[in-house]
Amino acid sequence: MLSQKSNVFADSVQDFYVNLDKVEYLEAVDSSFHSYTFLVNRLNQLTNHPDVKPEMEALEAYVDGNPVNEDGVELQLESDGSYTSVPPVSTGNGFTSFATASANTVVQIHAHGVGDYDYPSDGDLVLLSEFLNQVKEANTNSNGIVLNNGQNITAIMISDGKIVALRIGNLSQLENLYDRIFNQNLHDFFLRAYNSRVIEPIDEECFAGTNQLCADLILEEKYKNNFDKFLDDVNLGIDLFTATKDSDGNYVWNCVD
Repeated sequence: MLSQKSNVFADSVQDFYVNLDKVEYLEAVDSSFHSYTFLVNRLNQLTNHPDVKPEMEALEAYVDGNPVNEDGVELQLESDGSYTSVPPVSTGNGFTSFATASANTVVQIHAHGVGDYDYPSDGDLVLLSEFLNQVKEANTNSNGIVLNNGQNITAIMISDGKIVALRIGNLSQLENLYDRIFNQNLHDFFLRAYNSRVIEPIDEECFAGTNQLCADLILEEKYKNNFDKFLDDVNLGIDLFTATKDSDGNYVWNCVD
């Protein structure tokens, strides 16, 4: 079940949005990279890699046990193309904490516990922005290989019956992602934008006080659609993807339109 909005004031959030003229220019420059087919193919290759797929399936099995706490793993891309797994430093009810990412950390996966969102929340966007910022800082004095291949940087979330990913779709919009989401000067604007675009419409349509008026499946669909539109509206440079498995047990990804 989706929780209702957090206690945040819902006033103007215009300061959170970026200059659309600049975005259109940057997207034109970056149009060859921002291809959903390309990004989906990279996700398919990544999650079916022999080092990555077992980690995904282990977290799926963990979720099937209806855990209270979250769990997760980070993956570091080695020079030979293999991946090394790094466990979280701590987990709990509603959180997964990792050590500071290294220069070659490119994947962060975490599993939600019982009662958590089936799709990413505002907290998951904060976690992703921290992750990307750590990788960026770790590459400051290196050759920047990971940043120059930013399509490899991925956050995957596994919950009961749902596998979703947040993946870099437009490198040109990522420069100020951390500041716009996590920097305290703009963090309130981010929360207000998230609540006004994602949570409040659901409150109005599906809740009367504490009474839920919509079925859980309808509630989840509304949340998914609102969240994806929010990502488009605020131009964060990241896209939302969902995965299923084919008859051979391989992950098959699609972009949420």
